Amino acid sequence: MSLNEANVPGNSQKIKERLLLIETSMINEEDKRSVLLSQLHPSQFYAAKNLLHYLILRSGDIRDLQNDLHTAVLSSLASAESHIRSQLQAIKQRLGIKYSPDKEEKCTFEWCQANLNEKSKKLFGQKENEYLPSILVTFDNTFANDCPYKKFDS
Repeated sequence: MSLNEANVPGNSQKIKERLLLIETSMINEEDKRSVLLSQLHPSQFYAAKNLLHYLILRSGDIRDLQNDLHTAVLSSLASAESHIRSQLQAIKQRLGIKYSPDKEEKCTFEWCQANLNEKSKKLFGQKENEYLPSILVTFDNTFANDCPYKKFDS
């Protein structure tokens, strides 16, 4: 038993087994979609893999797992949409499972934040005030020709 595992309350073996099944399903789905993933622009590759991982996680009922994770004082995977497999791996590492660097998920929280910042800057431009969030509002295309409030700069 690892030092980390010894400090985790609850049934860590049951949690590890369930997380292993989910991660295996994520990897299998990646393998099934490898041709499609290889055709993506490199800047979209990790985000697309993350979407597959997230869809696998949400394809089943994980409420019991989330309750077990809460009981064990671990992340419940409730707000890790942008980096779901990385978060799953972090939980498993907390439970004593080791990953070699080549097996660690590249789509981490830090990678996602940097990617989001880069794309936001391209989309919205450099912010005048870094503390104010960017907001993107989308409308149905029917508003393009029938909106009394639209204003276009000439």
